[in-house]
Amino acid sequence: MLAKITFWGPQRGGRNTPPHSDYRPHLHLGETYTSCKIESTEGVELFEFDTEYDVRLTLAFPETYQDKLHIGDDVDLYEGSKQVANGRIVEA
Repeated sequence: MLAKITFWGPQRGGRNTPPHSDYRPHLHLGETYTSCKIESTEGVELFEFDTEYDVRLTLAFPETYQDKLHIGDDVDLYEGSKQVANGRIVEA
């Protein structure tokens, strides 16, 4: 699925270093979290903070969680208990 994601820097309580394409955070889905992989669809190797990027979001367990995400849904990305990015689903 495709999403528009903005990564947060330390000023917003996010990461200290920018993530790279193939980054693997946790995705918050209601009451649960699952692993995912974020890949640039724009050829970006390193994501800058506070910039919206078009990314491919691949769930680690699509058979379990794929039906929980829909076009227009907001998504929150975490490292442990710390939120590091947010965005929305733009294509299933």
